[in-house]
Amino acid sequence: MDKTHLILTFAHRGEAQSFLKELPFKSIAQDHYQWDDGAIIRSLIITGEGLENTTLKLAKTLGDQSANHLINLGICGHIPRAGEEFSIGQVIQVRTAMKAESTNDLVFKSYTTSSDTKLKLPQADLISTVNRVLDKKNHAKFSPFASLVDREAWAIGLVADHYQTPFSVIKVISDFADGEFCQMVKDDALIWSDSLLREYLKWEALLLDQEKESDESFTQDFPELYLTVSQERTLSNLLKALRLKGREVSSLKEETNYNEICAQKIHPKKKSKIFLESLKDILNPLEKELRDRLSQQTKLLSQAGFQVRFDQGFEKEVLHLNISLENEEEYKRAIRALEQYDFKKFQKTIRGDLLV
Repeated sequence: MDKTHLILTFAHRGEAQSFLKELPFKSIAQDHYQWDDGAIIRSLIITGEGLENTTLKLAKTLGDQSANHLINLGICGHIPRAGEEFSIGQVIQVRTAMKAESTNDLVFKSYTTSSDTKLKLPQADLISTVNRVLDKKNHAKFSPFASLVDREAWAIGLVADHYQTPFSVIKVISDFADGEFCQMVKDDALIWSDSLLREYLKWEALLLDQEKESDESFTQDFPELYLTVSQERTLSNLLKALRLKGREVSSLKEETNYNEICAQKIHPKKKSKIFLESLKDILNPLEKELRDRLSQQTKLLSQAGFQVRFDQGFEKEVLHLNISLENEEEYKRAIRALEQYDFKKFQKTIRGDLLV
C-alpha cells in the first residue's frame, strides 16, 4: 500500500459537519467521503447509530481497501465517578472500549486503543451499549468499569482487531446518560463537531509525525469569544492585514466595541461573527458603505419577514432571500414587498454606479 490510508468514522452526519465543511472531502458513495491529497487518503464514513451498523459498514470498507489507522469521532454520554468527573462539551480520548449487551451485562472482550497517538486530553474508558442508556438505572452497573458510554466505539475495535489495524477514539461529552440530551445535541452539534475537528488535526499530525506549521495565532487575545476553525482562520487573516496598516489589537477592540459585543446575551458563535464583520468593515470601509446601502434598500424585505443575504464579497449581482410563511396574510405581505422592491437599483449599487 503506497499511500497512507486513514478511516474516520462518525455515527451521525451532525458529528462530521465541520470535517465536511472545512476539509476537501468529496462524496464517493452514500455516507462515504474521501480526500486524497496525493500522499494520504482519508476516508470519512457515516456509519449510522449502533454496534451492528458500525460493524457492517466499517468491515465492508476495510474489505475493499486496507487502512493504516481507524479513528472514531463523535459524542458520548458521561457517568461521573471518582477521579473522572467531566463537563458537557469536554473532549476525551478513549483508552479502552468495552461492550454491554441488551441486558446491560458486560462482555468479556474489550479493545484497547493505540498508545502511539496520545493527545493532551483527559483519558477514560468507555462502554458501547446495544441499547441507549436513557436513565440512571444502569449507572451503578457501568460506573465501576468506565465513565463514558456510546453505541459504536467497541465495534470499531472489533473490526480493527479482525483486520489487525490500530484504532483511536475521540469523544466529546454531550450528556450525562440520563435521557436529557436531545435538544442540547441539536443546538451545540456544530460546536462539538468543530472541537472534534481541532483534536483530529492534532491527532493526525501526531500519527504521521508531522511538524505542524507554526501559524501565528491571535486567539489568546480574544478569550471571551468562541471561534470555529473557519472563524479562527478568518480572524488571523484579518488581523494580519490590519497589522500591515498599522492597527493594533487594543485599538481594534475599542473601535469594534468588543466589550459590548461580548456582553450581549446571544450565542457565542454569533458574537464571533459580529466581531469579525466589524473587523472586515475596518479593513474594507467601502465594502461597509456598500453593505449599509444595500441593507437600507432591502429594509422593506426584512420587515416583510425575508432573511436577506448578499453574495460574499459582492462579486455577483445576486440577492439571496429566505422566508417562512405561516398564513395567507404573511404570504400577501411578502408578495407586496417583492413587487415594491427595485431590483435594478440593487444591481446598479452592486456595480458601484450609485456609490460616490
